[in-house]
Amino acid sequence: MRIRSLLANNFIDIIVIQRENHYGKFQRTSNEYDEIFAGNIDDHFRLGISITKKSLKFFQSVYKSDFLIVSPVGLRTLLEKRRGKRKRNQSSDNSDSDSDDGANNDNSSSSIADFLSSIESVYIDQLDVLSMQNLDHLFYILENLNCIPEQATSSTDFSRIRHWSLNGWARYYRQLIVLTSFTSPLFLSLFHRFSTNYAGQCLIQPTFPLNGFIRPLSTFNQLFQRIPVCDPTLRFNYFIEHILPRFDTSTYDHTLIYLSSYFDFVRLKNYMRTEKHKQFNYLTLSEYSTKKQILLARNIFYHREVRFLLMTERFHFYHRYRIKGIRHILFYDLPSYGHFYPEIAQFLTLPHVVDKKKPIPTTQIDEPSTCTALYAKEDALKLAYILGQTAVTDLLNSEKNTHLFTNK
Repeated sequence: MRIRSLLANNFIDIIVIQRENHYGKFQRTSNEYDEIFAGNIDDHFRLGISITKKSLKFFQSVYKSDFLIVSPVGLRTLLEKRRGKRKRNQSSDNSDSDSDDGANNDNSSSSIADFLSSIESVYIDQLDVLSMQNLDHLFYILENLNCIPEQATSSTDFSRIRHWSLNGWARYYRQLIVLTSFTSPLFLSLFHRFSTNYAGQCLIQPTFPLNGFIRPLSTFNQLFQRIPVCDPTLRFNYFIEHILPRFDTSTYDHTLIYLSSYFDFVRLKNYMRTEKHKQFNYLTLSEYSTKKQILLARNIFYHREVRFLLMTERFHFYHRYRIKGIRHILFYDLPSYGHFYPEIAQFLTLPHVVDKKKPIPTTQIDEPSTCTALYAKEDALKLAYILGQTAVTDLLNSEKNTHLFTNK
């Protein structure tokens, strides 16, 4: 049996091209951003490579490939396309072969993922970047690995099939390698679930910053508030009952609410839009916002009195805009990337407009900017990347629920 490797990555460049600057007028980049989004960033691709004695052949069909270099969405699209063809063939009793991958498949009822049954090594690179897309595609692919095909194809060579593969034990011989810049409970769950090799598992201990990203941010106070719930639904109910009413005052105009989950973003946006007892003054920025919507929201938020600006983590990941006009920041939950916290917090140092036509009390003008982050005990890993391992231990073991970091 030929060894096949499945490489799940966010992009691949077959030909090295000269780097060009494709950033927009208001783009603010960093070294990490340039490294991720340089070159071809198309996340929909699949490439089959076959190895012979004297040559290396690219763009081979999935049945003739020794290596598969794919993106999760690219391979998921192929599987869904094969599923659709299989349903149409079954409905019309047509036994024509699947022409998408060039395989001589004489049985239309064979498994749509039969070419993944012989995978022996899986290499997932930059899982943290893949999490900013849709991890459902990756989970779907991993669930369909090493499944025994329903029927054999005409090109199957049974003399090369091992007995443990016929017994359904291929997943116990499969090797899974996962690389990521940070760890999270979701990533650990993925690894423990699909790393079923009989030889066991090996985890490399992550390294956390010594002092975190708190000390360099010394121009404003930073409040970390512990909440007693972690479940998404309970967290949302606690937020709208105890946290949101405190910020829904004129004192906290121009408040940025940062949400790492798009589902929490949609839930909070729908609550503000459909709340019967109060009309919220808010704007939104998400990864699905168009350039026109982004420009309009930033302009309105900077020049007018707007109470809240809801922003998702994926929006910041894909754009890295520096939002001006922010006076207060509220982290609905902690960022997945530790360095996102100082990048967002630095928005407080950017200039904001004061309307000269509208009289503003002196107490409100002199009121300092605030940065509030909500966390639960289950957010220990995120806290470690932001505060450092020593400070996290003190926060989690403390009897107090609020901890203030000042510049004094």
